[in-house]
Amino acid sequence: PNLEAGALEKNQLTSEVMKIMTIECQIEANPLPSYVWYEIDVNRSTSSFHGQSVFGTTKQIQRIYQQAGTFAMQCQAQSNGKT
Repeated sequence: PNLEAGALEKNQLTSEVMKIMTIECQIEANPLPSYVWYEIDVNRSTSSFHGQSVFGTTKQIQRIYQQAGTFAMQCQAQSNGKT
């Protein structure tokens, strides 16, 4: 789904199983930022970030979920030493 510029920090998106979902992190920064994507397994009983996986350093990522469930994605951008 496409989110408008200035979208809230957290948004709930719904996708069908086995359908490509494209998520983009839009940050304005000078110099251009680098990106790190994390997927947090919210189906675990712990609320920590244990088990997170780094998926890439680009501002856009595509995911295909093979099972129904609740998933959390987080994008962190860094520019000039600030996150």
